[in-house]
Amino acid sequence: MLTGTIQSVIGKSADMTSSLADKLGKKHESDWVSIYYRKAGDVLRSVLVPRSDRILEQVQASSLSDGIYLVAREPVSWEDGELALLAEASGSNCQIVGPSSLARYFGELSIAKNIAPDPLPMQGPAIGSGFTYVDRVFTVRGVGTVALGFSGEPLSVHDKLCAFPSERTVEVKSIQVLDEDQDSVGIGVRVGLALKGAELSELQDTYALSRDPAALSKERRAAQVFKFKWVAQLPPRVHAFSYGVRSMASVGEDGSLTPDSPFPERGRVILVDVNAKPKSPRVVGYAIIDGRRRSRLLDNHPFLRHSLS
Repeated sequence: MLTGTIQSVIGKSADMTSSLADKLGKKHESDWVSIYYRKAGDVLRSVLVPRSDRILEQVQASSLSDGIYLVAREPVSWEDGELALLAEASGSNCQIVGPSSLARYFGELSIAKNIAPDPLPMQGPAIGSGFTYVDRVFTVRGVGTVALGFSGEPLSVHDKLCAFPSERTVEVKSIQVLDEDQDSVGIGVRVGLALKGAELSELQDTYALSRDPAALSKERRAAQVFKFKWVAQLPPRVHAFSYGVRSMASVGEDGSLTPDSPFPERGRVILVDVNAKPKSPRVVGYAIIDGRRRSRLLDNHPFLRHSLS
C-alpha cells in the first residue's frame, strides 16, 4: 500500500524556499501552495512550499506537515524569529537550514538542536489525523465530483465518508495518486478522490472527509494551551490550525478552545493572532487537545528557560 510523508519548506525568501524544494522533489502542481513530489518505492514525499509573504498559508502548510525545513540566513530578522516560533509550535520534526551560528538566535527553542547547512533526509511516517484534509473540490467531466487532499487515515475504494462541514455522507468511487489509480492508500498521501452521493454544490465548502462522523466538531474541548513568553497575553480570539484545518476559536481562561466550525477532536493546534502589533510574533503559542487531561493555560512554552514546572 502506498504511504506518504508531508513536509514543508518555510522561510522569508521565496528564492531560498523554492531552491531548497528543488533538492527535495519535482514541482508538480501549484494550487493553494506549490507542491513538489518524490516517490521511492511505496512512499511518496509531498513537499509544500507556501508563499513567504502569507503567514496564514505558512501556518496551514506547517500544521499539515510531519516535517518542516526552515531556511534562514544572517542577519536574522523578526520574520525569521516568527517562522522559528511557527516551526516550534507545530511540534513537527524540524531542521533549520543555514549556518551553525543561527543557534545563538534560536537557542531557547528545541528546533535549534537541528541546524545544518544543507537539507538532511527526514525519516518517519506521516501523522494520522483520523480524517483526510481537503484543499479543493471540483468537477471533472466523465468522473463527477473530485476532492483533492492529503490522507490522514487509510482510504479504500467504496469507503463511506462524512464530509465537513456539511456532514453529507459520500462514497469513494475511485482514488488517484499522481494520475495513477489506486485501490487503497495509507496515511500521508496526496490523493484525488472521485466521490458519489452528493453534488458539487453540496460539497463546495468541504475541507475534511472522515470515516468517523465525530472526528471533527464545534464543541468546546479541554486543552493544554502554551503561550510563548515573547507574547504578553493570548487574545480571547485566535486563528487555530490543526492538520491543515483552520478555524477561528475562542480561548477560555482555563485554556479551553471553542472553534467556530468543525475542528479536529484531538492533536496539536497552532495559535495565531493576525492582529498582533507590527514586528511582534503572530504565532502566539499552541495547544494540545487531549481528552485525558484537564484544561491548563501555561504562561510559557515548556522548552524555554523560564517556563513553569
